[in-house]
Order: sequence, then C-alpha cells, then structure tokens
Amino acid sequence: MANQKHLTIEDRMIIETGLTNGSTRKSIADTLGKSPSTICKEIKLHSIQKEYSRPYMR
Repeated sequence: MANQKHLTIEDRMIIETGLTNGSTRKSIADTLGKSPSTICKEIKLHSIQKEYSRPYMR
C-alpha cells in the first residue's frame, strides 16, 4: 500500500463516485491502493449529513 499522508481531490472524487454507485468501501480502497480504514476515515470526516425535519413535531 502507498504511504502517502493525504488524499488528492481526484481520490476524493473517486470515493464520491464509488459511494454514489453503491461500491463497497473495500472496493474503493482497492481502486485507490489505500487501506479500507483510510477510506472509512475519509468518509466519516468529510461527509455531510442532511437534516431531516419532522412535520408533526411539537
């Protein structure tokens, strides 16, 4: 595996495309030549959560 400290913008775009297409984190990691834990950390640290509203909440 590569011993690089940072992911490039291109790497992040590949991760985003993989997630959109339903690829597993392991397959994304294999594509990038990175550890699956690196991909999991990247997703956890840089993902954006949508806020859901409850229409009948009082």
